[in-house]
Amino acid sequence: MNDNQILYIISFICLLLIIIGFKYSKVFALINLVIFIAYNLLLHFNMLNYGEGGSVFLWWFYLVILTLLQILIIICYLVFRKFHSAKSS
Repeated sequence: MNDNQILYIISFICLLLIIIGFKYSKVFALINLVIFIAYNLLLHFNMLNYGEGGSVFLWWFYLVILTLLQILIIICYLVFRKFHSAKSS
């Protein structure tokens, strides 16, 4: 599997979780969407324009780490909301 394919897959998973997040909280999902777009644009720009030698891997690594961190935060929020709503009903 290509390293860019890994990035595309986790980005797709993150976007899918953000879309699912709209079901529970539009504000939370919009904030996550803006954050996701902002750091993806910035880091992809840096990866394409300032990626000389091994620095491409550094920008790719930052993208993967930030996306995985955001996925973890969204999953925790969705699980909390799911259990919280099931507990109160």
